Amino acid sequence: MNRFVLFLALFFCLPTQAAEQSYHERIKTFERVRLHARSTEQLLALGDHYYRLGKLERAYQQLDLLLQHDRKNIEGWLLMGSLWRAWGQWAEALEAYDLALALAPQRADIHLRRGQALEQLGRQDEADQTYARYRAQDKN
Repeated sequence: MNRFVLFLALFFCLPTQAAEQSYHERIKTFERVRLHARSTEQLLALGDHYYRLGKLERAYQQLDLLLQHDRKNIEGWLLMGSLWRAWGQWAEALEAYDLALALAPQRADIHLRRGQALEQLGRQDEADQTYARYRAQDKN
């Protein structure tokens, strides 16, 4: 079991003093872990957590830190694209999806998201080409 999973199990599940705190207090404590001690998995987990709660600014902060330290984190770029989509910033979402696609051109889900962003930007011909690549990848 990697150390991050063990940390989460101890932090969120075991009956310790931290477990007696409210959920939000535990998240705040988790955020206070010194930056250099945070792993990319922790930053991604926090970014995803805040995204799912609708706290997009906080999600952005975590993902920005993640991607400053790990520019090759595919899931980080995908989640960053989702943030930009939620804000209606389709050009920025497309940029994030392009960066993810450069790292994992075989992933059908990235082609789909890229096509959706292109469509929202009114670039239908490019979107159609991207959707065709999505369908081809999805069959594999």
